Amino acid sequence: TNKKIIAIFTSSDDEFRFNGSDWGDNQKTVDQISEISSLIKHLGNEYAVYIRMHPNQHSIPKNILNKYKRSFQKKAYLILPKSNVDTYHLIDSAHVVITFCSLVGPETSYFGKNLITIGPSPYMNLNIGRNVASAYEASRLIKEIAELDGNIKKFNSLDSKYLLTFTIV
Repeated sequence: TNKKIIAIFTSSDDEFRFNGSDWGDNQKTVDQISEISSLIKHLGNEYAVYIRMHPNQHSIPKNILNKYKRSFQKKAYLILPKSNVDTYHLIDSAHVVITFCSLVGPETSYFGKNLITIGPSPYMNLNIGRNVASAYEASRLIKEIAELDGNIKKFNSLDSKYLLTFTIV
């Protein structure tokens, strides 16, 4: 495709539940399907959107999986949880990476790619990308990145390298 790629990495509900208490009571999970649908609507046809479902979503109820399929079948490329698509190749190919609570976020920043996180995440207070509350805000940032010919800000690679070292150890 000649379009710029937006790579979206979902999170499993257990990631939100497991990490959620670390963010305090005022943080809430986001409806990923709604936010992704809204993002696609706001972006229009200018971008190719790839949605990589989290591998732990392989056991989500069939009705939720079908909702993902119905919501995105003609609007984006949906990569199912058990797919062998290379996450790092997708990150490398993307103009912008969008995450929901996923550790793909710090990895994206480590590789020097544009990162936007929608909703709360364990790394939201680090200087490794942009944190927004909604898809609308994310779409505005994507358009700003395009106007700035690539990078909306320089990432603090020390923060992302520290975080990756901390989580791997």
